[in-house]
Amino acid sequence: MKSRNLSPFFSLVVVCMITQACGGGSGGNSGTSTVPPVAQTCDNGATNYPDCSSVPAKLQTSIVMPPYATGSEDLVVFNYFNDLRTSLGLGKLSYSAELDKASFNHSTYIKLNQVGGFSETIGRPGFTGATLADRVIQAGYTDKITGLGVSGGLAFGNSKLGALKSLLNSVYHRRILFQQMWTEVGSSWMCISVDNVNCNRGVNGEVLPDFLSVTVAHKNNVLQRNGSDFFLTYPMDKDTDVPISMIGETTNPFPQYPDGLVWGKVGYPVEVAVEDSQTISVQTFTITEDGSTSPLAATLMTSQSDPNRLITKNEAFLIANTALKPMTKYTVRFVGAASIPGSKIVRSIDKTISFVTNEYLVPRH
Repeated sequence: MKSRNLSPFFSLVVVCMITQACGGGSGGNSGTSTVPPVAQTCDNGATNYPDCSSVPAKLQTSIVMPPYATGSEDLVVFNYFNDLRTSLGLGKLSYSAELDKASFNHSTYIKLNQVGGFSETIGRPGFTGATLADRVIQAGYTDKITGLGVSGGLAFGNSKLGALKSLLNSVYHRRILFQQMWTEVGSSWMCISVDNVNCNRGVNGEVLPDFLSVTVAHKNNVLQRNGSDFFLTYPMDKDTDVPISMIGETTNPFPQYPDGLVWGKVGYPVEVAVEDSQTISVQTFTITEDGSTSPLAATLMTSQSDPNRLITKNEAFLIANTALKPMTKYTVRFVGAASIPGSKIVRSIDKTISFVTNEYLVPRH
């Protein structure tokens, strides 16, 4: 789902005093006059006129915590997600009971009707809104559509954390969760099998949840933003336990593999991103197996090459054309630049990271 990203900027005014000498009259007297101060500011909110390349961040560091029980899986996943965003240089997300409710309502609709996707059809059991925006408003998140941005993801898993990691093992769903603007999050974790046959089971055979619905949003045009020097890489440098392959998603970024059946056919998506308003350009973007001098054949996805046109101008993804090897170290090299709107500066970027894959040859949820 698309959302508007309208971030307010703040300017630091730099005052320049200009003094001009004036000639005197016939008596030889001389004097001076002072021209009124001229304010010279950057239209993009930067603080270093005239280069205008230093735009400050506006990140949320103090958040509303959820009422989840101490030690519960819900709390573990909430903290994991916020800790991950913080590690990436993103702002944290506050808990929203209304977004929890909207997520739960849609999971209930899916269970009652045994359908997938984000849309709902009026008249069907459990209907609370045709679109995700309709449903969060119905849940009380906001009383007006103006200034609302909302998106989310759906995934199965053997655990709530595993389902979240499945969303991160993607292109489109990951980029949603890593978008800088969101301020709040809510989720639902339930079994959606009508007869409970396909649900997770506890040690005593009890039915356990297996389906995650997560919703991220902002309202009233209150958004987070990163500073002009922001640069994200995922996986992060020296990450371990990285999956060897991408898990399929809807919408499918690989139309050559129908129904998104890409596990074992392509590698784990590597992502780079700059601040939302900037445009990233790619000169070199490679992934190389440890001990090799030749980069892997890979697919580069940008706002220009993405078959579904969902990737934005500030991000790029690189996905190897074959699955990665288990328990293997890989090195990623990115060379490119970021253009800053309203600035005379184009920021050069040269970043090298490495990560190690896990041992699992089948998807682990």
